[in-house]
Amino acid sequence: MGQSANSDSTFRKSTLNYFFSVQYGALIGDEVTFSASTIHGVTLAKKLRLGAGIGFDSFKNTNTIPVFGSVSLDVFGKKNVLFIQSTYGWAPFAWSPSLKNEYGYDKTKGGEDFSIMLGYRIISGDVRIAMLAGLKHQEIQIQYKYPTYYPWSSLYVPKEQAYNTQVIKETMNRIAVSLSVGWR
Repeated sequence: MGQSANSDSTFRKSTLNYFFSVQYGALIGDEVTFSASTIHGVTLAKKLRLGAGIGFDSFKNTNTIPVFGSVSLDVFGKKNVLFIQSTYGWAPFAWSPSLKNEYGYDKTKGGEDFSIMLGYRIISGDVRIAMLAGLKHQEIQIQYKYPTYYPWSSLYVPKEQAYNTQVIKETMNRIAVSLSVGWR
């Protein structure tokens, strides 16, 4: 009977604990732009956090909405901790409002999204406040369509083949700084 009670207390200590955080900050590169995200997940063994999130990132000519997975590991400290956080995902939504009236602009597609951050978390009860700094990597594809001209020929060109498409792949690497407020 004593063995069973010990097993139960060990099990209770290793159960999953839900957490969430809201993060606001800046992306620093050619200019300073805005970034925000929310992460929801579980804490494992009090030092490892696994979660999933969604965000909004603005860059000089493009905005993205990344969807990502997050891993965070507490490195030092028991109450207030130094931690490393990494996210990896994809931006299924991307748009370029400043390119909208540019000749040939057709659409913007999102791409790979990755970040690695070092943070310091202050804990007060169930509330967590963290300051983070690190690197953010985002890829996008901007598609342009240009009319195909055949000035030497009077051949009919079907409408769907009347345009040349050019895709420009852009990689944006930024320094990211942010403030995170969360629970548990």
